Amino acid sequence: MCLDYIKINEYVDDVLSLTEKLLFKEHIQSCHKCMVAYKNLKNLVTTVNNLNYPVISDNFIDNLLLKIDIIAHPSFTDLSNYRDGFSKDDIYYQTEEHVEDCYQCQTIINSINNSINSVVSLNEYQPSENFFDNLMAKIDTLDMLDTDNNFDDSFLSGIMAKIEDLPKTDESKDFDSIKINHITSEDLSAYLDNEETIISIVEIKAHLSSCAKCESKYLSFKKS
Repeated sequence: MCLDYIKINEYVDDVLSLTEKLLFKEHIQSCHKCMVAYKNLKNLVTTVNNLNYPVISDNFIDNLLLKIDIIAHPSFTDLSNYRDGFSKDDIYYQTEEHVEDCYQCQTIINSINNSINSVVSLNEYQPSENFFDNLMAKIDTLDMLDTDNNFDDSFLSGIMAKIEDLPKTDESKDFDSIKINHITSEDLSAYLDNEETIISIVEIKAHLSSCAKCESKYLSFKKS
C-alpha cells in the first residue's frame, strides 16, 4: 500500500520519528510510485528554497504537487494480462519495467499465480452438501423480486441431471438412525409423485410445516 502525500511531506520536512524514517526508507526502496513522489517533492522544495523572493502561500508546494502526473500503478486487469502474456508489446514492456521496481505489483502478480495454481490443482469438482438448497434459494429470491426468470420446463430436470453426474461416495448409511435436517430433493420428488421414500409421508409433512427452506423447495418443485 502506498504512502499518503502527507507522510511523504513530513519526511521531506524532517518531522518524522526515527522509527518512522526507517520505515519510510524501507518502503520507498520497494515502491516505485512513492519513490517518484518523494523525488518530485524534494526537487520542488529545493527549487522553491532557491528562489530569491519566494512570495508564495504556505500550501504552494501542496497545490503544485497535485498538478504533477505521478506514475500510477498498472490496473489489476493490466497486471493479469501481463502475467498471461496477453498485453500489447508497448503496454507489456511498460508494465514489466514498472513491476521490476514495484513490490506492491509484484505481490499482486504472486497472488494471481497462487490463485491459478490452487484452481489447477483441483482434481474434480466436489459440490457441498447444500449445493441444491443454495441453488433453489437463489431461484426463490428471484421469485420474490418478481423478476422474469423465464425458466423452461427442462430447467430443473437439467440441473438434476448435472447433479446426478457428479461424483458420488460409496459410504453406506444407517437409514434407521437418520436425523432429518432437510429433506433431500430426491425424497421431495418422490413425495410429489406419491412414491415410497425412506422418510415417511407423515414425517415429510411435519417437516415441511416447520421448515421454510424445504417448504420453499417443495413449492418450487411443485411449480415445475
